[in-house]
Amino acid sequence: MRLRRPFRSGVRDGAAGLARLLTRLASFSRPILFDKRGTGLSDRVSDMPSLEVRMDDVRAVMDAVGSQRAALFGYLAFAEQMERETGADR
Repeated sequence: MRLRRPFRSGVRDGAAGLARLLTRLASFSRPILFDKRGTGLSDRVSDMPSLEVRMDDVRAVMDAVGSQRAALFGYLAFAEQMERETGADR
């Protein structure tokens, strides 16, 4: 399914925009949200976790909810770290 507007437009509109974005995603998928290590209800961390540690966290959440496949949607901070660690383009 192709959306008419880019996903990022919802994030820029704050909580209401994020709610609209998640509603649209839920119309054709199963959104699973989690706080990255060191934020939200997670224990605080002293250093930024590596990409490998973050992916272990993603796999742990997917296992916990019984999800076999995923399309990841994240904020820019994760993309910048991934680019630094892997040299990959966004």
